[in-house]
Amino acid sequence: MKYLGFLIFYLLFFVVLRSYSQPNETHKDFQAPLDIPLLLAGTFGELRSNHFHSGLDIKTQKKENFEVKAIGSGFVKRIKISHGGFGKVLYIEHPNGYTSVYAHLKKFAPSIEAYVQKQQYSQETYEIELFPKPNALKINKGEFIALSGNTGSSSGPHLHFEIRETLSQKPVNPLLLGFDIADHQRPIIRNLVGYPLSESSVINSLNTPIQLIFKKVNDSLYSADPVHAIGPIGFGINTIDRQDLAYNQNGIFKISTHLNGSLLQSFEMNKFSFKESSFINTFIDYPRMKTHRQKIIKLFKTKGNKLEFYTTSNKGSFSVKEGLNYIYSIKVSDFENNSVTLQVPVKGVEQIAVRSKEKKPGKIILTDRDYLYTFEKSSVYFAKNTFFEDATIDIKESGDTLVIENPLVPVYKNIKISYQPDTIQKGNYLGIVSGKKSIHFVSSDHKNGVFKARTKTLGKYILGRDTIPPTIEPVNFEDGKWVSNYRKLSFIIDDEGTGIGHYRGTIDGKWVLFEYEYKKKSLTFTFDDYPLEGTKHFIEISVKDMVGNSSQYNAVFYRKTYE
Repeated sequence: MKYLGFLIFYLLFFVVLRSYSQPNETHKDFQAPLDIPLLLAGTFGELRSNHFHSGLDIKTQKKENFEVKAIGSGFVKRIKISHGGFGKVLYIEHPNGYTSVYAHLKKFAPSIEAYVQKQQYSQETYEIELFPKPNALKINKGEFIALSGNTGSSSGPHLHFEIRETLSQKPVNPLLLGFDIADHQRPIIRNLVGYPLSESSVINSLNTPIQLIFKKVNDSLYSADPVHAIGPIGFGINTIDRQDLAYNQNGIFKISTHLNGSLLQSFEMNKFSFKESSFINTFIDYPRMKTHRQKIIKLFKTKGNKLEFYTTSNKGSFSVKEGLNYIYSIKVSDFENNSVTLQVPVKGVEQIAVRSKEKKPGKIILTDRDYLYTFEKSSVYFAKNTFFEDATIDIKESGDTLVIENPLVPVYKNIKISYQPDTIQKGNYLGIVSGKKSIHFVSSDHKNGVFKARTKTLGKYILGRDTIPPTIEPVNFEDGKWVSNYRKLSFIIDDEGTGIGHYRGTIDGKWVLFEYEYKKKSLTFTFDDYPLEGTKHFIEISVKDMVGNSSQYNAVFYRKTYE
């Protein structure tokens, strides 16, 4: 009996623990993070460069400084400040199994700001990542937590807002949890592409992808011209969606395909994991994106596609037999179930394909093997599954240039590069050729005359040199000036070579917090963040670029102390 009682207690404890930690998909008690109408500049699952968008981009009327509110009670679990990426970002853990994320913020609420600045001064760094204890920064639902901004890699003022499952850290579509966005508009289909999927497959006399013609029949229906095909084929579309009161070309929520009325393939943008986000380059037609700048969603799964948001197990392709007719339909829906359908009549017609005679130069890299290529000055190492599929890559050393090229192939894992030049001069770095003359800095380790780098970028690698130091220009004051009425001291720091690598600012010999906004090249000290004693002060700023070229700025300023 004693054992039975213990077992019952354990099971009850486990159930309670699970109910607390597992997210409740039906929970609708969150409030909006902003008190303005929620208009979207970006939707969940939207196609971005090398990843799926993991949240909602909420428009802030092209302005900063809107109060951001906690969507529910909880505690600040994580704080991060970086020059790129999310910029200033807050993570709040809620007791219902979810974590909310607020990014590109301008400034945190006073209690959070004080907590962060204490650590920044302690560690003498602007960029920082913190994980407060659960009782350090408790948050109530609706509490002011930050001001909206434009920090990090944001291209304009907005709030990037996410909800993640706390345990798995998988981002979840916030629209599933009660965040209503006015939307009465149907998605738009812009392009239709047909794909022969074997050597013997043909679509309209071609054995290569072909753009197909279609027209709009009415508000909810498109119709394609009849397609003549034979063998295994698939289709892909370029599609966008818009919500009310916003002209932004956003992503879609759901696509389903049918063959002769039977479901063939379907997926929904409900949630995904960050580890699978790079598989976007198997989800879209990557070569076509590079050559035509079209993001075509392939409505069939290819080798290397490990995405888990499909709701069907079918690969989405089908085989066309001579003499048979098919109706292939594509239904595109947004979250509010506004939808459009594109019907494609397919006729099984035996035909001779016009085949491309172009042969790709290079070496064949199979996904299930490791490869090491060594040359006089350099080497290249490909680990297994560096590419999503078997690929042909042009790999060679030509003079002082290491070539690793095929612009139509996406890279999944890092490629290891080793480069040992004949001689090394001050300011040398490993770079990648951009355009006809430009060389972009590539982050690498330099030891014993050898540059070693890990990269996902294919191209031409060469030794570059940067001997020009960064520039430091004061914006709002001069040496010896009184600044008693100033809130800030501002500078522009820039480097035309390898870019800014490190900066440091002191006043009266002590490190002070300078905020660096790389998009504006601005470096700013705020007097409220660091009360000064006395009247006369010495300011010093040092800036280094990526190869160690450095510059210094020294000045004196005067400021009254108010009590």
